[in-house]
Amino acid sequence: MKTIVGAEILDHDRFATWLPILQAWGACHVEFAQQVDDAAYWYTERSNVGVLAQAAWRSGRMALEEYQARKSRQHGHATKEWLGRCDLWISDAQGGELIEAKQEYLALRSRQAVFLANRILASAVKDASHTRNDLDSAACGIAFLPVYLRASCAPTAERLADDIVELISALRTSDAGMMAWSFPAETREYLGADGRNLIPGIILLGASAIV
Repeated sequence: MKTIVGAEILDHDRFATWLPILQAWGACHVEFAQQVDDAAYWYTERSNVGVLAQAAWRSGRMALEEYQARKSRQHGHATKEWLGRCDLWISDAQGGELIEAKQEYLALRSRQAVFLANRILASAVKDASHTRNDLDSAACGIAFLPVYLRASCAPTAERLADDIVELISALRTSDAGMMAWSFPAETREYLGADGRNLIPGIILLGASAIV
């Protein structure tokens, strides 16, 4: 059984500088599985934001999680503003990027995988578009998609690997401008807390937001 890990930039003009972060993100999940004998990706959205922040630091960026930020939303001709929190800010010498994230489990064999992924990603992008920063920052939405299937329907290791590759390929047609995936060999047969679902790994999708 081999680890399935990778990253791909679909919108090079917008996300080319993200490739080292995405590669480090995949490696963080693999190393966590190897050293802790657990899956970091199956916990909460907040936990997955933390892993992405670690990946940013590892790739030479700076990262700040859950910081106070101004939010705004247009209501007709009026603009409503309030203080909230931004999930993550990543920066390097060239500038910063604010990130709002959403997490939802994605069924490995869902025929609506692209539709569902786009819906989750759009929600993250919408949140990012409402977030303002005192610094000059770009913004993007991130969808964390832990992948699952019923443990009672678990296929052979070869078939499971094929299904994972097929899902990754399908999500290349999503609205994402960047994507990454991490399916550590050590957690390919990982069971969730209730033992009913197999959770072999996670896929990340990202898309730009206008702030």
